[in-house]
Amino acid sequence: MAVAPTVPAASLYVGDLQQDVTDGMLFDAFSEFKSLASVRICRDSATGRSLCYGYVNFISRQDAIRAIQVKNHSKVNGKAIRVMWSHRDSDARRSGIGNVFVKFESEDSANAAIEKLNGSTLGGKQMYVGKFVKKSDRALPSHEAKYTNLYMKNVDADVSEEVLKEKFSVYGKILSLVISKDENGASRGFGLSTLRIQMMPNVQWKL
Repeated sequence: MAVAPTVPAASLYVGDLQQDVTDGMLFDAFSEFKSLASVRICRDSATGRSLCYGYVNFISRQDAIRAIQVKNHSKVNGKAIRVMWSHRDSDARRSGIGNVFVKFESEDSANAAIEKLNGSTLGGKQMYVGKFVKKSDRALPSHEAKYTNLYMKNVDADVSEEVLKEKFSVYGKILSLVISKDENGASRGFGLSTLRIQMMPNVQWKL
């Protein structure tokens, strides 16, 4: 008799992971719960490096509740972790990492944005801004690849679309910028923006 596929009923956020913790290590840490369905460590899209947080999914909500009780502040690979319900409420999870993707029309504009914005502070957090390279472009010789997409991380979930538009409008006309929101209208801390750059001569780049 065929068994109906089971769908995870509860998802937990796991934070403060060591950089070298793998999906397998995270799975082992929660394997005592019989309804454990899957785990995922979130990684930098450009480098593949761990962002030091992930998600653990359960079929049984009761197992998820018990996992919070048992595993919160327990140690994985020698470091205490944080375990809580998965949601994007920035007040509940202030240290969450937000991701933003920015598309420029020219590579020069993208390089200028990296130079001026990488390491700058927005919403009280120091941002990382670097090139976002699609998998299909990673095998191209450097002289053939044209990098016009930027990847931002560590963007505070309280930063609004208006603030981001103001930040990036220095580099040209913004066609669209959307920050994903949950069902309550709260920022999920990441978004996608597309910009058409009209380069202006003798611009003094200032933050």
